[in-house]
Amino acid sequence: MIIFYYINFIRLLFMNPMLNIAIKAIRSAGNFLIQKYANYTKLDISNISKSSSAIVNINRSIKLIIIQVIQKYYPNHIFIKNKYKLDFTKNNNIKWIINSLDGINNFIRKFPHFSISISAIINGRSVISLIYDPIRNDLFSAVRGNGAQLNGFRIRSNSICKLKNIVLALSLKSRLNNDIILYKKILNKLINNHVDFRYTGSPSLDLAYLAAGKIDGYLQVGFNYFDFISNELLLIESGNILSDFIGRSDCLLFDNVICGNPRLLKELLILVK
Repeated sequence: MIIFYYINFIRLLFMNPMLNIAIKAIRSAGNFLIQKYANYTKLDISNISKSSSAIVNINRSIKLIIIQVIQKYYPNHIFIKNKYKLDFTKNNNIKWIINSLDGINNFIRKFPHFSISISAIINGRSVISLIYDPIRNDLFSAVRGNGAQLNGFRIRSNSICKLKNIVLALSLKSRLNNDIILYKKILNKLINNHVDFRYTGSPSLDLAYLAAGKIDGYLQVGFNYFDFISNELLLIESGNILSDFIGRSDCLLFDNVICGNPRLLKELLILVK
């Protein structure tokens, strides 16, 4: 069985050279990030923020490494590095989305749980997605129509369909008063329904774990599609579906997001409505 999956992974690499280059790029960026993490001195949290020069430089360097590797082989590809310049015009131009460091606060505090993600977009849809955890050397990958993998092994979502005792990852991406009130209401409902939940500080890894069946669902109040693109394809290819809190499936319309296998998602939607 192991040999079968390995052969499948190798064949996929040869079938999709762009995936191979993307893997090379994200691993190179991961090696750089590990070096920075090893040499990074934990600073006084009261005097550091996400916009500090050290973190800004690390983010910039990660993006530059990824761009340089991919541009060496694909000089005409387009790179979108800023969420405010997101463009989903449906044309044959290949665009790359780079989320250079998901879990910045974890990195700052020397908490080893963060990731890098990249995604290739063609005709407004992601066709390749990678999420890389450099600490554990875990590479989650998805190619549209070819399923999702973790380190070369096929992954699928859990088949659990009842709320009781599920493990649900949570994230609060908004600090608006109404969103905070909504989040608190949802927490109370989760507790009353015996749901076990996690807040890890790295939504990309939460969603990768959902794709791999390590957790059962994901719920986020506040939504930015730029931060979600790489995970969307991974989730779909592993058998999960995505929705906002009122049941819509178009991510571009989302204010909030909820994910899980189809049967569990129905239960979660009832809970949050």
